[in-house]
Amino acid sequence: MSPWRKRWLARFLARRQPPASRALLSNANIYILPTPFGYAFLTLVLAVFLLGTNYQNNLVLLLAFFLVSLFTSSMYFTHRNLAGLRLNRINSQPQVAGDEVRLEVQAEGLSHWALEFHFENGPLRRTDIDGLQRLVLLASPGPRGRYRPGRLTVACRYPLGLFRAWSYPDLDQVVHLYPKPEPWPRGHQSAGQGQQTALHQGEDDWQGLKNYQPGDPLRRVAWKQLAQGRGMWSKEFASPQSDSRWLRLADIKGRDLEQRLARLAWQVLDANEKQLLYGLDLGAMDIAPGSGHSHCNRCLAALACLGKPA
Repeated sequence: MSPWRKRWLARFLARRQPPASRALLSNANIYILPTPFGYAFLTLVLAVFLLGTNYQNNLVLLLAFFLVSLFTSSMYFTHRNLAGLRLNRINSQPQVAGDEVRLEVQAEGLSHWALEFHFENGPLRRTDIDGLQRLVLLASPGPRGRYRPGRLTVACRYPLGLFRAWSYPDLDQVVHLYPKPEPWPRGHQSAGQGQQTALHQGEDDWQGLKNYQPGDPLRRVAWKQLAQGRGMWSKEFASPQSDSRWLRLADIKGRDLEQRLARLAWQVLDANEKQLLYGLDLGAMDIAPGSGHSHCNRCLAALACLGKPA
């Protein structure tokens, strides 16, 4: 597709299907055209009709009319197979830049067969939807920063392959792509201030989830995960035992900014794994010392967005 046609299509779809966390496929946003096989079938029907007309053969004309009814019925059922499908955005977990991006979508509908889902330049996934289903779709690898996969293409050729119906919902998905960590232990030892600190069980910082044990306080039960059917978990917190250290971008050596960020990301993950209390100094901004998975994700998100447009 030429750049001009891409821009025109983007403006057209922005008016017709603006980004939203939910999408319902209906007459207003489903497009349908014959497939190459459908055009060949239509040519055959026309040839049969002309043959029956020239020879005034009613049996051949009956066959032509039957094929026309088959063609139009196929158009109806192909469109109906896509109409009524509901798609909901699921917030995706941050991922590493350079790897294939995994995005989740919740699809809901009854009796939708042989559907095709894919993002631009991403692999195709074929599946049936009958009820509520969670789909994991792959998108092409993206650079560090906030990644927007763009519009999702949903299509089908069911039942005879004579028509292709499709739609371009935009679920407004955004996922942070962290710098790919590059080990650099020497920098980790030289960077920062203060002593390494260990964490012990406490009330201050979110650490993660652990299997629920009888006797755990109810206020620590992860009710959200329980409601999602992921089992019963308890929230785990910790408190630092001593002072903090700083991880500074200025202390990291590398051939360019991307390599320095990759090495700093490794240091963040290493400090998190060792349950240290650490802060992040990127020059233009800093994050106060903290610990736990939420603090680690905040630091990695800052590394992902450094120097990138908001």
